[in-house]
Amino acid sequence: MNFNKEIDDTTTTTSTVKLYVDGSATELAGTTVAVSEDKKSVVVVNPGTFTQSASVKVVLDGIKDADGNELGKYETTLTVKDVIDPVAQSIEIINN
Repeated sequence: MNFNKEIDDTTTTTSTVKLYVDGSATELAGTTVAVSEDKKSVVVVNPGTFTQSASVKVVLDGIKDADGNELGKYETTLTVKDVIDPVAQSIEIINN
């Protein structure tokens, strides 16, 4: 996620950045949040496995900018789409 000004990294945590899948009211466990060095980007990672076309709702609530102003609550929904085709790593022919 990108912001147009610096954000307060102490307010950008898993308490203020949450993920939900396919309309669930239960927050995804295991999510991590990292603020970039310039404090204008946030990387959110969840180690879980998502099905193709799953809907992931991202909710930001309680993040403040570097001046201490709270950003408004923001929600968006993304659709998971795996666009990388599988590639064979090796092929072995066994002749019986």
